[in-house]
Amino acid sequence: MIQISTNELSSIMNGTLIGSADLTSSTEFQFDSRAINKGDVFLALKGETVDGHDFVDDARNRGAVLTIATKSVNGACIVVDDVLTAIGTFASYVRVELGGKYGRDSSFSRLSSLHVVDRNA
Repeated sequence: MIQISTNELSSIMNGTLIGSADLTSSTEFQFDSRAINKGDVFLALKGETVDGHDFVDDARNRGAVLTIATKSVNGACIVVDDVLTAIGTFASYVRVELGGKYGRDSSFSRLSSLHVVDRNA
C-alpha cells in the first residue's frame, strides 16, 4: 500500500476517524477477518447473510490496526456511509493522484495491494 496517514485516508473516504492507527507500506485491506495480518485494515462489509461488523473483534485479535465501518466499533476506525463506496473512492484517488506522480505502471502496482470484494461474485 502507499504510505498514507489515517487522517488522510479518512478525508479521502469522506469518513470520520475515531482513534488512531499507524499504517505502513505493507498494510493491506482485507474484508475477511481470517486473512488479517498484523497491521492490516479490516473492511467491515455488510452482505446479504453476513455482516462484517460482527467480525471486527476477530480482525483486531488477528492484528488489524484500523477498521473501515458504517458505525463506530471497538478500536480505531473510520466511519463511512458505505464501506464499498469508500474503498472505491480511495482506489480512484490512488489511480488519479499517484498516476500522474509515479506513472501508470507504478499506480497499477500500488492498486494491486487493495483487496476489494465483489458483492455479486
